[in-house]
Amino acid sequence: MSDGGGHDAYGGGLPPSHVTGPSVAAADELREGAPRHARGFATWMPDGTTVPWLGLEVAAYGRHPAVQDALDPRRRWRRRADALPVAGLWALTLLAVLGAVLTGTLLGGEAGYGAPSAAVADRWAAVAATVGGLALLARTASWVVTRAAGRWPRAYDLVVAVVAVVALHGLVSLGWMASTQRWTPAVVVPVALSLALAVVAGVLVGTGRSPLDGPASAPGDPRRLAAALPEREQVRVRRDLDAALDELERRGLASPATLARARAAELGGLADAALRRGRGGRGCR
Repeated sequence: MSDGGGHDAYGGGLPPSHVTGPSVAAADELREGAPRHARGFATWMPDGTTVPWLGLEVAAYGRHPAVQDALDPRRRWRRRADALPVAGLWALTLLAVLGAVLTGTLLGGEAGYGAPSAAVADRWAAVAATVGGLALLARTASWVVTRAAGRWPRAYDLVVAVVAVVALHGLVSLGWMASTQRWTPAVVVPVALSLALAVVAGVLVGTGRSPLDGPASAPGDPRRLAAALPEREQVRVRRDLDAALDELERRGLASPATLARARAAELGGLADAALRRGRGGRGCR
């Protein structure tokens, strides 16, 4: 059994003395992956690795960054905590891209084929560029707010939006306006602002430091914070942890005694219980 009972799991993962070769890489991937729930964390764990109990517990509180910070103030385990769900983030990205596509299509249709008319093309292109720009603004704001709070925001879809908006507005929309010399302010303003915002967003994502490079959070009491969660959330977290422990048991990654301690632990104290740590041991993360 490899249940992690013999090392300091608060040190940020699996020590080389316990795993070697591919398992070390697997441990690094677990730290980088930032799963949103403990069950997914337990499922992702490679066979034969030592259970990183702190990482498992941090994953269970993906909706509650304050509890995560109390459990792991040095942020050894990355976590995502975007204000919007993944579907919402992608919806904003697709809306931003669609706005740029429609803007270029309308301007190009008027310039190349005369349909729609110039007035109609300008009006609807302005609407498309404005809606797309607002979607990009909302998506960028989500990234900034999440990052400012010391979290690890999703960025892949934002990069897609940035590349698409820069390419479409920078080459297509501005290209059509330059070729026809139709610099209608209602179209130029949202296109220019969207283009500038995309450049700023790209710079922010490209130069943003990892939350791990920032200062550590002030330590708190994860048990108290977990106990203060709404009852519905406590039930959800408990079910998630139970499912994760069942998965560890099924795969033989933890001993029955360790699993029994973990199942009996109060919320916010699973890692301490699994590793037989008292509350005083929490400071040695």
